[in-house]
Amino acid sequence: MDKFTFFNRRALDFPINTEIDGGAIDFPTKNSLASYLQIPSTNIKSFTVIGDNIRCHMSKNYIFKDRAFSGSYNKPGGSTITAYRDFDGKVVGAASFVFSQSVVQELILNGLTSIGNQTLRSLFECSKFIAPNLVSFGNDSLSRLGTNTSGLQEGVDFIVGFIQHVTGDPFEGSKIIFSRTYPNVTGNCGILENTVNQLASVFPNQSSANHSNCYSMLGHDYPNVTFGDGIKMFYNNRNAEYIRLPNLETIEYNDNGGRRSPRSFGNTDSLTELDIRKLKNWEDFTTDRVDNPLSDPYSFIYGNNSNLTVHAHIDLKTSGNWFSVFGTNVHSSLQKVINDGGTVNWYNEDGTFNSTDNN
Repeated sequence: MDKFTFFNRRALDFPINTEIDGGAIDFPTKNSLASYLQIPSTNIKSFTVIGDNIRCHMSKNYIFKDRAFSGSYNKPGGSTITAYRDFDGKVVGAASFVFSQSVVQELILNGLTSIGNQTLRSLFECSKFIAPNLVSFGNDSLSRLGTNTSGLQEGVDFIVGFIQHVTGDPFEGSKIIFSRTYPNVTGNCGILENTVNQLASVFPNQSSANHSNCYSMLGHDYPNVTFGDGIKMFYNNRNAEYIRLPNLETIEYNDNGGRRSPRSFGNTDSLTELDIRKLKNWEDFTTDRVDNPLSDPYSFIYGNNSNLTVHAHIDLKTSGNWFSVFGTNVHSSLQKVINDGGTVNWYNEDGTFNSTDNN
């Protein structure tokens, strides 16, 4: 058997399942790569170097050791590996700081299910992260991912599993554009609190809403929310451009102290659309629980109201003391939207449009 036939047959038996772009600079041989990964060299088949890139077949599962290709710790590969593609999911574990502050631009890790604290932090140049079975995230594990890119689009170049467990803020400062494909995530938005370029909510199946201080999310769209705990429901979402709650019917205020300032949609300076067209049941009041007057009757909605359009139930206009400066909290807030140059569209009980008020 000639050499050409031998290598062709070997390639058929052990097809390429691992690509390490830039890997051959620091690991030019099969033995050097195996030694560094702390695996037997016999586990690496069909090892080929093409320019600076490694192509090979990994036959057994392995894990990334602590600080393996870390740029912050000046490890081999940290300044040379630009892509690591594990198509068959042979990488099943990752210790801490594996690729932290490295130059890697693309990671495909199909077998990874969890990552620890700071495992993949500060991958500034990363423009593709594919780990469809990754469901558990440690603190800072993907922080600052892709901050020098135009943003990783979830479902296209950012793919992980349903987020089931997090510690701390795994996505802090990451530039990830999320859609709405994570229905298993529940609770408040702390899991993604510092994520930039958030275009839509990742909590679409929740039946209630409490997302205060989600100051870097650019939008909320909750079609299934029917109830809200209103003290600070969306308070301090100062970068949100829209909050859509088309089926929200009831708001309650359960915090005694917070009743003095029920800032359900307060400090939302960037808001251009608020949809509460079915809201008609709320604990309306002008005083707190010990009958002290509210210090600010406009706190239900406030921000830069000149660009704001609110879709509201007609009952909010026709009931209560809506046009009084000293009227109830919800009514006064809507009147202030109009006074500030915004718009309120009124909707009937069946959801059809009724009329518009603007200044």
